[in-house]
Amino acid sequence: MSGPHKANELLINSDNQPLVSIIIPIWNAADLIIETLASIFNQTYTSYEVIMIDDGSADNLTEVLKPYLEKIIYIYQENKGPSAARNIGLAKARGKYIQFLDADDLINSQKLIKQVDYLEKHNRFDLVYSDVLHFTTDLTVAKKHYSYSYQGDVLPYIVQLHYPAIHAALFKKSIIEKVGGFDDYSGGAEDWDLWLKLGLAKAYFGYLAGNFAYCRVSSRPNRRTGDMIGVYKSSLKVFQRYINIFNHEDKKRLHIKKTLCFLYLRLSVAALLKNDDLWKISLKEALKVPSWYICYLVSLFLFVMTAVLPAIIVRKLMKAILFCMPGIKLKNI
Repeated sequence: MSGPHKANELLINSDNQPLVSIIIPIWNAADLIIETLASIFNQTYTSYEVIMIDDGSADNLTEVLKPYLEKIIYIYQENKGPSAARNIGLAKARGKYIQFLDADDLINSQKLIKQVDYLEKHNRFDLVYSDVLHFTTDLTVAKKHYSYSYQGDVLPYIVQLHYPAIHAALFKKSIIEKVGGFDDYSGGAEDWDLWLKLGLAKAYFGYLAGNFAYCRVSSRPNRRTGDMIGVYKSSLKVFQRYINIFNHEDKKRLHIKKTLCFLYLRLSVAALLKNDDLWKISLKEALKVPSWYICYLVSLFLFVMTAVLPAIIVRKLMKAILFCMPGIKLKNI
């Protein structure tokens, strides 16, 4: 199964509903993809196509997908990462709207019909996003991880890492094409990179209240986001690129130093908890960023403690700080 398979044309209604292209990059998630597909096939909105890009999976994915090949467009590529996979999906997409969905996440049965209706009625918006619930295996105990409701000039929020989960949004294909899709260089920070590009392009964000997306929280080692050291290194690489794009006034307005310091602190803590010596270098870099924000104070405190305490004690101390101070708690560590 190395080539694309054409989706069943019955999935594309003849009632003039705009088509939604659902793009799913997948890598070694054969055990989860059936649940993800079920959340799509249960949509009350039926004018959609499913484009699945197999990013070089080594599990039994092809076997698992056999019963669904008449309902999806399946494309195989050698492992190149989710950005390249999503771009292939974008190139194949025929829809007016784009729904990105990772292979281990789910969407509510009302998501497409609600968000398509919103964008059709509010044409000035380039995308609409809603709230996200986090779950492990049971959706009945899913918990809200965050709730954003900003509109208008969203760039200050995105720079501060306050952006929606990628599958919480429904995008006009035209705005994704305008910003050039995903950049392959971004590593584990491809979502943030896309949001930053959308913010810089002054994309108009709409918000629709409702828990229409579910994000699976997993500690399995083969999940791409499990390597948080790699994710934060990629985030710093992405952000350093944008720092060179922002003008002087933007840097002041967007609190660039705060984000830069916070990213180095995140990387330092992630490395420290993994007993990786990279934490020392990252901590020093955080201290080079002059700032009065709490992340800088935590960095300074941690730096002083490392001079007088063994590393194992510092790790335990940092865990305690993160537990007691949810305002600076680092996600996914």
